Amino acid sequence: MSHIIETSIELLKRFPLCNSCLGRQFSRLYPLLSNSELGRIIKILILLEVIHEFKVSKKRGSFLSDMRMLIKNGGLQEALLLYKHYVKKSSIRPEKCILCKGFFGELDKEASRIVEALKEYDFNSFLVGCHVNPRIEQLEDEIKSKYGLRWGENIRFEVDRELASRLSQILNLPLDRKRPDIVAVIDLESREIEITVNSLFIKGRYRKLERGIAQTRTTWRGEPIDSIESMIASIVLNFTGGSDTRFHGAGREDIDARMLGPGRPFVLEILSPRRRNIDLKKLEREINRRYARRIEVLNLQFASKKDVQRIKLMGERAKKTYRALIELEKEISDEEIQMLQEKLSDVKILQRTPLRVLHRRGDKLRQKHLYSSSFRRIGDTLLEAVFVCDAGLYVKELVSGDNERTIPSVSSILGQNAICKELDVINIEYIRGV
Repeated sequence: MSHIIETSIELLKRFPLCNSCLGRQFSRLYPLLSNSELGRIIKILILLEVIHEFKVSKKRGSFLSDMRMLIKNGGLQEALLLYKHYVKKSSIRPEKCILCKGFFGELDKEASRIVEALKEYDFNSFLVGCHVNPRIEQLEDEIKSKYGLRWGENIRFEVDRELASRLSQILNLPLDRKRPDIVAVIDLESREIEITVNSLFIKGRYRKLERGIAQTRTTWRGEPIDSIESMIASIVLNFTGGSDTRFHGAGREDIDARMLGPGRPFVLEILSPRRRNIDLKKLEREINRRYARRIEVLNLQFASKKDVQRIKLMGERAKKTYRALIELEKEISDEEIQMLQEKLSDVKILQRTPLRVLHRRGDKLRQKHLYSSSFRRIGDTLLEAVFVCDAGLYVKELVSGDNERTIPSVSSILGQNAICKELDVINIEYIRGV
């Protein structure tokens, strides 16, 4: 008698094991068979060995005892049919598998239940898994150790594989182990199904046409104020059935500044979306219709989590063009305007964290490059300025000097107070490859 048969008999004498849970102990010996097929073959071979032993020895008691083992702990139907030939009034019944608790016998049923639970969601890829009581895994490890079983696999690997195969056929969708749209996890004992819906990402650009709109959700004196995020999200959530959103922008402008030109790149992350396959052109039109002359979104596309990282990097590595309306204390000459342009072009600007944001950001010294400046007189004490500078340069403080925390500045060069009355971002040029 082979070692595999002898070991399997010892296992079945002690534990009720279904075909899958028995076959799994030897799965790596012949992976071309499923664990269920392998376990059934082993039980049939044991049955043949028991019958052969009975034919030779004529020991009826030993024969019937082994048959009861195959019926009670092996659930082998062929053994039950033969046993009834010898024992007419038999009440023996198979016991539930000590490891899977009967789960493998109901794989098709459980796969159908998972598919039913997924019906209310749109998804293009999935992942399925299981939760196994640690006591079960510990018991299986103890069995392997005691009987020297070195060719098996973990029970959760088999459950995941068998469920994935069935779901992939039913749904006609690929299994995605890296970035699935949706994940279903079933508990082997309670049979409870937990659904986790991964975020949907949409990227595009936004233009802010009206001042006083924040970029992300915020409050003023305890009351929410309009933001790019809340405006876009109010419509996106209706389209997707998501639970919430997270807004990721390539940098940000002040609440009182407009974002013009080609717009600022952003990624909107939609949490737990029920609908993924949405019409982005229709979504874009609806946002722009609802918030006409306030904000505008452009070129909406489906994105991924990688785009969030790329957006953050873009915000840090960019060249920005601002238009500023500057109010001076007193009128200046054309020569002074020319001087401003010369001294504020191709120059390094040293800035400490502005006083207006010091309450929420660390006080540190930054060095940013100001590539060019141009100034145009539009009133006695009013100038229109265009600055091209590194991302992260505080333009309002470039104008005012911020109590000499920004050097040089319009104020320090002219020797008088200068205030940035209005500010617009009119272009953002991103470094290639980002």
